[in-house]
Amino acid sequence: MDPRLFDPNAKIKYTIDDQWRIVVGTQIKRNGRDQYRDLCRHLVSDLPVVFMGRGYSWGDAYIEDCANSVTSTGGSSTWPTVATNHHMTKVVRDLASLTGASTDP
Repeated sequence: MDPRLFDPNAKIKYTIDDQWRIVVGTQIKRNGRDQYRDLCRHLVSDLPVVFMGRGYSWGDAYIEDCANSVTSTGGSSTWPTVATNHHMTKVVRDLASLTGASTDP
């Protein structure tokens, strides 16, 4: 398949304690990247609260900044990078907590 023809939906995958919170928009090429701002706003204000705050990781700070129009909506590699940064931070903190090493590595 020609990647130039591919039009993925905007989405943010966010790791929480026992699952993923996934917020999904519409096709990016047809509807633009500005929809990421709405997805970020939804994630930041979602009830029950799942957003861990801008101080949790670089990825969380990016999500909050995007929600508040402080940073860009990014390119095709931005959201996998944001999600991976948050996910890895969560995993490392959880493992450190399980081993008694620390609650905040």
